[in-house]
Amino acid sequence: SSLADIDEAEEQYSMALRKLITQELYLGMHTLTIDKLLDQYEKDVEQVKFEFVDERKKIIQDQDTSVTELQNIIYNMEKTFLDTETTAEQNFQANMEELRDRYREDIQQYQLDVENRLTALQNETRSIP
Repeated sequence: SSLADIDEAEEQYSMALRKLITQELYLGMHTLTIDKLLDQYEKDVEQVKFEFVDERKKIIQDQDTSVTELQNIIYNMEKTFLDTETTAEQNFQANMEELRDRYREDIQQYQLDVENRLTALQNETRSIP
């Protein structure tokens, strides 16, 4: 009976030892898996950071390009407006000068007509006895 107890105790010890070894193997495998997952996670984080920085640079570059394009558009619009305004002002001044010239010509013509009528009236009044 004591031999049977010793055999049973050795068997329980062996079984407990196998369970412990198995658990340590599982623990080692899980630790290795966790380490690999952590490494992959860190690589993924670095990749995301790289992509984020790359995307950020692209967004900033696109924004700078858009700002430059908009500034060029605004500059061209202002230049077109100023050119149009200058042309309109020149046309206005030319029309005003033309009207002044016509007005002067008309006044000269009226003065000539008045002088001719005056002369004609003076001649008529002289010829009346």
